[in-house]
Amino acid sequence: MSDNIEPKESCGCSEAEGIDTELNKKLLRAFLKNNDSVEAALHEDLGHIPDFTTFSWKHMKTVHEVADNLVNEHGDDVDKIIDKLSALKNVYPNSAYADYLSRISFYKHPETKNLVCPPIHEVLPESCFSLEQLRESDVECDSLERKAQKESIPSATILASPQSLNIESKLDWWREDIQLSEHHANWHAYYPFTKKLDTEKVRRGELFAYMHEQMLARYDFERLAVGLPRVVPFGPGIYWDKPLPEGYNIKLSKFSARPANMSIPDRIVYKGTQYVMKDMELHKERLLNAIARNEYLDPDGNKVKPKVKDMMDVLGCTVEADKNSINPGYYGNLHNRGHIVISMMNDPDKRYRIDYGPMYQQYTAARDPVFYRWHKFIDDLFEEHRVRLEPHSNIKGDLEIQLAHNTSLEVKEVFIMTMPDDGKKVEKDFLYTKMTEQKITVYWAADTIDNPHPIERSIDCTTLMHYPFHYHFKIALTRTLSDPSVKHDDDYTYKLMFRVFMAPQTQVTDLNKRRRHFIELDSFVHEVKWDSSQYPYGPQTFEIIRKSKDSTVAMLPPPLFKDIHEGKLGQPTSFCGCGWPPNLLIPRGTPAGMKADLFVLVTDWEKDAYDKDAEFTGNAAYCGKSGKPYPDRKPMGYPFEKNFDFKPTDTKMGKFENTLQDIVQLTPNSFTIPVTIQFVEQEVNRDI
Repeated sequence: MSDNIEPKESCGCSEAEGIDTELNKKLLRAFLKNNDSVEAALHEDLGHIPDFTTFSWKHMKTVHEVADNLVNEHGDDVDKIIDKLSALKNVYPNSAYADYLSRISFYKHPETKNLVCPPIHEVLPESCFSLEQLRESDVECDSLERKAQKESIPSATILASPQSLNIESKLDWWREDIQLSEHHANWHAYYPFTKKLDTEKVRRGELFAYMHEQMLARYDFERLAVGLPRVVPFGPGIYWDKPLPEGYNIKLSKFSARPANMSIPDRIVYKGTQYVMKDMELHKERLLNAIARNEYLDPDGNKVKPKVKDMMDVLGCTVEADKNSINPGYYGNLHNRGHIVISMMNDPDKRYRIDYGPMYQQYTAARDPVFYRWHKFIDDLFEEHRVRLEPHSNIKGDLEIQLAHNTSLEVKEVFIMTMPDDGKKVEKDFLYTKMTEQKITVYWAADTIDNPHPIERSIDCTTLMHYPFHYHFKIALTRTLSDPSVKHDDDYTYKLMFRVFMAPQTQVTDLNKRRRHFIELDSFVHEVKWDSSQYPYGPQTFEIIRKSKDSTVAMLPPPLFKDIHEGKLGQPTSFCGCGWPPNLLIPRGTPAGMKADLFVLVTDWEKDAYDKDAEFTGNAAYCGKSGKPYPDRKPMGYPFEKNFDFKPTDTKMGKFENTLQDIVQLTPNSFTIPVTIQFVEQEVNRDI
């Protein structure tokens, strides 16, 4: 039998079908400075925060209160809300505050909740592209004068720093990928840490930990491919008192560069409040103590002991710290404060009025190499929890499954076939990547007398892409006759969850030392139906083909400004814009071919699903489902969320060392194959 997966569905946030395209088009007025008819004074009660950041509790509290008041006051008049936000955009065309306020206000209003907003890089380009890029890019305009100007201006190209002076610039192209910035920014926008959530359902803290853990694993994968070591943590007590060797120049107008070998000061002054580094070290120690005891203190001094299934979620909320933190006064605001502290390294008390560094904003933070060092420090706190969990054990049958009607499952074969679009010859179990040129359209609100309206510009970028490929899975189901009086359902349909991961091959084979290296490539549910016309107890074999473009890890195609304006939202899309960039789904690899291990685990979705209606579709893996419980009951990252303790069940098996092969040998519903990632083209338009 051959079963093909249907085209990728929406994440549940929003589907193109049913969207009010005319109202969605009106929303665009809040994102561009081109509305002369809007009364300027309309914006006055919305306020403004010039140096707004989502990492400031005060800023986030303010902006959400403004959004709530706006929606409550004009709940029955969406046009009024749009007018007020448009007025704010006209006065502050390049404001992060205005952009964020518009997005969350529309998300909070029931009539606009499921509509789509344009990508940040299109309507806030100064936060994504340098002024040099914006000024040198093509000018798309109808006037003859502008067309003549267009012909005389060369197109812009994103350039990396000379690698001979800065080895970290080898991965500038990856960290500065526009869709990577969009993913990180949108994730934080739609999971704001000031919003009280039903964590048992949403599991926001666990998702915060897992999403950033995956960013780290993917960055480490790329580092190995270009000959760099894995990320080293940087945080209180961990190299915090040493000079930071990584400098970085983001080359954006609103942010400052950070020279190499700068040090974290003893204290910084942020908005009149002193942040003392010793306090952050104290908060870290209190968190470690809570992890070791699995016991927290609430604001009243009571001891709180989370259930096992809630441990990571509680820890994630408390580390960040969001509104679901057990006790932010006692455990601090470690994650968010770290972003602000690092962004102020070169002017800790703002006496020189130097701009903040890129760590200050959620849409620029992931560009900075120190982002990954900081999050390695944060993830090491989560790892302290993971290693304390009871390991997966084959003796207890932790990874094996028993389906309904006494049915067992075995994965018989897995392989990958790439589908090149240029006729290139490919090999089985090879993944191919290349650098490609693409044009990105932006709308630059050049705030000048001669230029009162945004200019549409086209910027040339070089980005990584992979050739499309298919996974091929062959599984066998077998029924066991245990009780003749029990009648089997001959037409029973089994819902199976396929979990696909990959990790680079290194000299380290112990899975307990490798599990943090695995990146999730896909997780999807597929149904197979028992065929009563065959032998009643099997085995029955099924072949499943899955396209790489349908990965639930990747973001859905983002709706562009032009598409929204023209009402062209015919394909499934997501209002939230988060999800891993599809172009970065597969790491770059090497020209000679980088070796990696692909691992597949098939589990019973009827037992894994949060409820019978739960769907794992769209970009659910890293983003969950808006307004719905996270669909998968299993811990995020399963089965790599904790250690393994597998033991041989037969003396002939020899000694076990918890390698990937050992796990697969004792888990029939899993499979592993070696794959090769080959980078088939050299990078272009780069200073190397």
